[in-house]
Amino acid sequence: MPIYLVLLAYGLAAGLALMLLYRFEPLHWSMHLASLLVALGIGMVRLPPELGTPEGTLLVGTLFVFLFTWGAFAPFFRRWHYHGHHQHPTTGSRG
Repeated sequence: MPIYLVLLAYGLAAGLALMLLYRFEPLHWSMHLASLLVALGIGMVRLPPELGTPEGTLLVGTLFVFLFTWGAFAPFFRRWHYHGHHQHPTTGSRG
């Protein structure tokens, strides 16, 4: 398998994870921790023979990169909400 396909797949997976973190707010920290643990579990597990092909390892590697990036980079995309304009009480006419 050409190296440019591997780099393209992994780059798109990481880019998609970062784009989703940027576009939407990160979820609860436990979801990102679970994503990291699943990614590490996928990385440590021995692949079944059906996924031992170059395409299978590319698929598993792409899933690993997406989950790991989405879980590891979530703290850097935490948004602090600024509520813009402060509502002042209206001072109308008395009477």
